Amino acid sequence: MPIVGYVLEKAKTGRSSCKGCKEKIPKGALRVGTESDNGEYTMCSWRCANAACFKIPKKNYKKDVEAFIAGEFQNVDEELVEEFRASFQKSAAEKEEHDNGLKRTFNEISAALANVGSSSDGGSSSSKKAKKSSGKKKGSSSSFSTTLSQADIERVAKEKGMSPKLVEAIALYGKMTTSDLKQILKWNYLVQSGKKEELVSRVIDGHVFGTIPRCPECHGGEDDPERSTTGRKSTTLTCIPSGKNDGQGKWTCKGYHNGHYRVTCNFVTDHLERGEVPWVRTVEQYEELLQNQAAKEKIENSKGMENVEFDTSNMDQRAVLDSLLEKARGIGIKLSSNDGDARIALAGIYNANDKNITDTLVAAKKELGTVEEEKKQAEKAAAACKCPENAKLAGIFLEASTHAGGFKKAAYKKVAYAIQNLDFIFGSEGTATGKQLGSSKKHKVDGIGKSSGLKMDEYLQDGKIQRFIEEYGMSFDDDDDEDDTTTTTTTNDNNNNNNNSAYDTYDGSGYGGSGYGDDAYGM
Repeated sequence: MPIVGYVLEKAKTGRSSCKGCKEKIPKGALRVGTESDNGEYTMCSWRCANAACFKIPKKNYKKDVEAFIAGEFQNVDEELVEEFRASFQKSAAEKEEHDNGLKRTFNEISAALANVGSSSDGGSSSSKKAKKSSGKKKGSSSSFSTTLSQADIERVAKEKGMSPKLVEAIALYGKMTTSDLKQILKWNYLVQSGKKEELVSRVIDGHVFGTIPRCPECHGGEDDPERSTTGRKSTTLTCIPSGKNDGQGKWTCKGYHNGHYRVTCNFVTDHLERGEVPWVRTVEQYEELLQNQAAKEKIENSKGMENVEFDTSNMDQRAVLDSLLEKARGIGIKLSSNDGDARIALAGIYNANDKNITDTLVAAKKELGTVEEEKKQAEKAAAACKCPENAKLAGIFLEASTHAGGFKKAAYKKVAYAIQNLDFIFGSEGTATGKQLGSSKKHKVDGIGKSSGLKMDEYLQDGKIQRFIEEYGMSFDDDDDEDDTTTTTTTNDNNNNNNNSAYDTYDGSGYGGSGYGDDAYGM
C-alpha cells in the first residue's frame, strides 16, 4: 500500500505495539506513525521514535533525519519535533558507536593476522588468478580457505582476548569480494543486500554463532497453502543486538508475502537456538547439505508408507478412493470426519500426483497435516496459555487464521495470542464476556475486537462458531459433550449408510456413480 504521510505524537494509550521491536509503546511515549492508503481506508502503523525501530526513508530523504523532519513534520508541535530529533540522534549515535566498536575489533585482529603473514585467500587478486587458471567453479573449497594455522589463530585470539572462532572468521572472510560474500550468504539462506561491511559482519556472525533458522511461528510462509510463489528462502527474522556479542538480542519476525498479500507475524523472543543446520562456506558443503535435507525429507515422508501400495487395475473410482481413505486414516492423515468430503479432498490430490498411491499419500500428509501434528499444536497452544483451559478457544482462532485471507488472517492470530495471555479462565463466573473484552473501556484487551469478542461468546454459548463453519468448513464435533458426540456420530453413521445404500442401487447419474465419478475426479 502506498505511504501517504507520517504522524508524530505521544501515545494516547499503552495498547499500541511497535512494528520494529514488537514491544508495547507506553502511554505518553513518543511514537511515529506511517499512514498507508489501500484505496478504501487509511491505516497507520506505529514505531518507537528511535533509529533502531524507525528508519528514515531512503526515497526522497536519502535517510537524512533533518530532511525528513523538514518534509514531514512542518505542522507538528516544535517540542515533539525536538524530542524526536534528540531521541533519533541519540539512538543513531549509539548504533554508530556499536558499529565502530566492531570495526575497531575487526581492524585490530586483521593487523595482528597480517603480522603473522596470514590472510584470507577469498577475494584477493592472487585468489582470482588461481581460480581462473585452475578452472575451479565459483565457491569451491580452495577459494574460501585460509593459510592461517590453528596455532596462529589461538595465539592471536589470546593476545586480543577474543574467541578463536572469531579470529578464524575474520581471517577467512575479511578480504573476500562482495560476490563471494553474497554467495556464502545465499548458501546459508541469509539476506544478501547491504554494503560490503554489512555483508562481512553478517557472514562472520553466522560463522561464529551458527545459521539463523526460519521463524518458529510462521516458517517464512514455507508451509502456507495459499502461497503462489516460492519466495526467497532467506530468514524473515531480524535481531536488535543485545550488545553482549553473543549472537543474541531481540528477535522479531516481519512476516512474509505469499504472492497475494503480506502475512504479518508477531513472533518475539530474547533467545533463539542457532546452528542446528551447519554453516556452509563451500559449494561441496552446500551440495552435501541439499543431499542431507532431501534424504531427511524422504525418510520423514516415508514413515508409515511401507505397505500403502495396492493394485488399482481392477478397481473402479469409488473403490480406489475408499481404499485411499482407509490408508490415509490408517497413517493418521487429518481428514474431514465426513467420508464424502474426505474422498473429494483425496481425489484432487490423487489426480495431481498422476494417480500414484504413495505420492498421493505423501502429498496429502504434507498438505492436510496429521492428527499427531494437530495434537502437538494443541499441546503447544495449551503450554502458551496462562490458563490452559483457554487453549481450545485459542486453537480455534489459530485454525481460522490458517483458512482466512487478507487482514483476517492477522486479526484471528492476534485474537488467539490475546486469548493465550488472558490471566483468567474465559467464561468463568464473574469474568468479562467476549463482547466486553472487545469493546468495553474497562475490560478491553488488545488484539480482541468487537466482532471477535462476539464470536468468543457464541462459542461459549453454543460450542461452535457458525461463521467459521460456513466460511472455512471448520468442524466443532469434538467440542460437544460425550452424550452429544455419541448422538451426532450415530446420526452421521446413519447418513453415511444411507449414502452408501444409494450409491449401491443408483444408476450412475448421482454422487458415487461411474458417470459422476468420471466428471468429478477426472478419472
